[in-house]
Amino acid sequence: MADLRWSHLSLVDLSDIELSHANLQEADLKQANLCGANLDHSDLSGADLSWADLRKANLSDAILTGANLQEADLRNIPWLLIMQITLQPETNFTGALWDRPST
Repeated sequence: MADLRWSHLSLVDLSDIELSHANLQEADLKQANLCGANLDHSDLSGADLSWADLRKANLSDAILTGANLQEADLRNIPWLLIMQITLQPETNFTGALWDRPST
């Protein structure tokens, strides 16, 4: 398990990286490329993911309490998972992009 608490990783290309079960509490991931990253069971509480590219990322069972996802790109992540994440306390989704279910 990677311990990346308080890491400064803004603008870093972390696409398709394996970070399952990683500790990313309070990490600075502003504008990071996390497209296709495996973040299942990771702790992203308090992380700054504003403007991050999270398309196709695996966020299953990730902890995002207090995370900033302002303007983050969450497209190609299952809609039901997005809805579960939005229920986590104090998570900012202002302007975030995600796919809506088709009607």
